[in-house]
Amino acid sequence: MSSTLVLLAWAALQGGGASVIQVDAGRGPVDVRIPAGQSAGELAPLVLLLHGYVQQPDSIEQTLDLVPWLDSYGFVYARPTGQQDAFGAHYWNASSACCDFSHADPDDSGYLRALVEAIQQQADIDPRRIYAAGHSNGGFMAHRLACEHADLFAGVVSIAGAIETHPFTCDPTEPVSILEIHGVNDALIDYGGGLFFGHPYPSVSETGQRWSQALGCGFPVTSQLTLDLALDVPGAETTVDTYFGCPTNGAFESWTMHGVGHILTPTAEVAPLVLEWMLLHAKAGLDTTAFCSPAPANVSGLPGRIRATGLDTLQRNSFGLVAEDLPANTFGLFLGARGAIHAQLPGDVHAPLCVGPTIARLGASVLATGPNGAFSLALDLRAIPPVAPQGVVTGEMWYFQAWHRDGAGSSLSDALAVRFR
Repeated sequence: MSSTLVLLAWAALQGGGASVIQVDAGRGPVDVRIPAGQSAGELAPLVLLLHGYVQQPDSIEQTLDLVPWLDSYGFVYARPTGQQDAFGAHYWNASSACCDFSHADPDDSGYLRALVEAIQQQADIDPRRIYAAGHSNGGFMAHRLACEHADLFAGVVSIAGAIETHPFTCDPTEPVSILEIHGVNDALIDYGGGLFFGHPYPSVSETGQRWSQALGCGFPVTSQLTLDLALDVPGAETTVDTYFGCPTNGAFESWTMHGVGHILTPTAEVAPLVLEWMLLHAKAGLDTTAFCSPAPANVSGLPGRIRATGLDTLQRNSFGLVAEDLPANTFGLFLGARGAIHAQLPGDVHAPLCVGPTIARLGASVLATGPNGAFSLALDLRAIPPVAPQGVVTGEMWYFQAWHRDGAGSSLSDALAVRFR
């Protein structure tokens, strides 16, 4: 479905510093909330919240109240509305079990993708942190989005939903992360699977197995961690099962709420826990730019190069540097700074210094290139002394370069700018 975009208005939201735009992807305007403090060009996560059958968009806030966390977590937020069926109920055409009972077969999957693309054209959205969450019919729809648009969504959260019943209908084109939150006492969408108005849907266990197969994961393991999600059930009633062996940037996790039915009366922990789970599951990728490139050739005959590995997401703290095309069997180290310069150093240094002026030496010891002429380092982004004793800050740009011995003198690689999220 192509995106038909109409930017209608900017307005202040009552009771907060956020603002709202209205975006139309072909079915009328949808309010899109923009967090306060987001500067021009700063990329923010996007969260779609999908209502259940018969529900209005605002009613799902009783289950997952995200609005109070908009500014502190800095995400863009939209609650679209499904179409009305012959019974006057708003719904999503999510699966054969739920909930196109009028057999109108609307392309809700295509519409929601078009809505995301419309929002991307009107707001600064991080393409690696786009999420959908839904309850009941909205949870079924979240599973469908993960199956059909894994290239777009980094992760989805389903509360009291399930994957499509029919096998072989879910074939994600790339890794995606799924969280299923379900009550053991759910009498409407049974934890053990069942029929919904005569249409079968799978259990939570089968949903996990289906996703494990689609993603190439292994077996589930129950964590010792327990969560307190339900206000009307004493103590931490929720257990956590995680499937191991999933590919990088892919996951399936289930939170089983014991003593909870179809409707969750949430504690204050639910919204931040769900948001933190989503933001921890970003798509692969790094926001990097090479500069001072190429470096002068070293004694290997090649210009030294630096590149980044892992993720630039601070919550994951999984970021590293690699220096390559260096002389074999020599030594060197990585340099980091909050700024970029261009300075020719005195003496026998054969390449310009491009990071600074205040420079951090990264790593506790000198690194060896070995026979392949390369070395690497995993960084702890929480502490890069002496430049940032408190760690890297979200949105910061950092600059990196590799120094190394080069024959009788020394040299430097090209440099790399990295923006952290």
